Amino acid sequence: MLISILESDIETIPFPPLGREEFAVALKYGRGSALHHVLAHGLGGVDDLVLEECLNDFTFDGQCQSNRAVWLYQMFKDAPEYTAFATAILTALQGGDDYQYAIEQLCDLASLMARDGNAKAAQTLHNFYWQQDFVKWGCSVYGSKALIAIEGYVAVQELARYFGSMILKDEHADIVALYLQFYEGAEYEVMFAQLAASADPAIAAYVKREQDEYQSRLARANETEEGKALWRAYLTHEMLQRTPLQSIFSAAQQGREGMYFFSYFGHFAHEAHLKSVLQRFNEEKNVEVSLRLLWVFQSGVPPFLPFKLWAYAQHADARLRVAALAALSHITQPEVAQFARQRLQLGALSVRDAKLIELFKHHYQPGDEDLIHDALLKLDFKDEEEIHELGFALRKLCEHQMNPAFGKLLLWLYQRNPCMNCRKAVHNVLQQLDILPAEFDIEFRYDAYHNMQVMDH
Repeated sequence: MLISILESDIETIPFPPLGREEFAVALKYGRGSALHHVLAHGLGGVDDLVLEECLNDFTFDGQCQSNRAVWLYQMFKDAPEYTAFATAILTALQGGDDYQYAIEQLCDLASLMARDGNAKAAQTLHNFYWQQDFVKWGCSVYGSKALIAIEGYVAVQELARYFGSMILKDEHADIVALYLQFYEGAEYEVMFAQLAASADPAIAAYVKREQDEYQSRLARANETEEGKALWRAYLTHEMLQRTPLQSIFSAAQQGREGMYFFSYFGHFAHEAHLKSVLQRFNEEKNVEVSLRLLWVFQSGVPPFLPFKLWAYAQHADARLRVAALAALSHITQPEVAQFARQRLQLGALSVRDAKLIELFKHHYQPGDEDLIHDALLKLDFKDEEEIHELGFALRKLCEHQMNPAFGKLLLWLYQRNPCMNCRKAVHNVLQQLDILPAEFDIEFRYDAYHNMQVMDH
């Protein structure tokens, strides 16, 4: 487990203890300084904050990041507060729906405690898992991986039999995919081979579905470039059949569709269609209709740059400005970077203008990094969503340029970003550029990002 790798560093790292407010921010974002603080100084004065995180899972963007069970477990597994934490966590897991946003994390914490010998945690997790409504939740049931981690093939067999019986009643039943429930591929292969040898009809039905889905997933992962091109051509054809160009114009006029509808069209549309949309945008007098037409270029590349697009990129209405900047971010011509340079010189960067940063991507000039850095320091972010959105644009710029001159921008991003995936990306860039400060490297070793690598301890 991660803690066994890190314990030897605790006495040698000169990190000062964090104040309570400092610790609360580091904990919320999953920064390594929070874990280091607890390992070095204990839970005194911050135990309530850590327990609250265990019970609620405040992970930034849980769709893209795992929960922090391993990272949090290290904070209390050997602490005097262990019993209080274990009691609260297992009580919460028994409560189920009252903690719906943290159930997977609670399951993982119970599994980790069980794997370290806590029999009550093992029983609580077992009871919780099998009391769920499998027909209602299907593949969205909680805790499959956590349960298999402690019960092994016994849980796998029972899970296969249960879901297999659902398949026998309904061949399209929504079920848990077994290949997603293991931390190690080798362990999956051994247990799946045992299942495949079973004569139980329900297990056989589950095995067939599993094999079909696994092979389909493997085929998609190994698809050739030619195959991908054919698939894209098919999707384009299907999209244009369902959504002809005229329907885009009609939807823009009537306001009956959201941004995704227009953006999806832009992603697959041919250049001729994009040109028609951009011409209509340029002629349109109604601002709301213009905005909807502009949404096509969230993903579609503008085939030319009308004056109206430049005007909207400076508009006082943030909706119009953001949409126009998104369209310009696809353009590689030097005047796009020059436009961004002029806007920053005028102090026009706002927290809504993340795409303005991306306009430097293809035509960076020495000194741009100072211009961007100075503009960032003047911004007043109201929440982590704003920091992340602007930081993501900055990350894309830095990854594209791979220039040591961007070092201070990368360090700003590492220190401010609430997203552990972004911190990992920044760490990689700093490391590749050979400008990674030692203290950042050490702190990142304690980061919650590593949660995904160490669940199998």
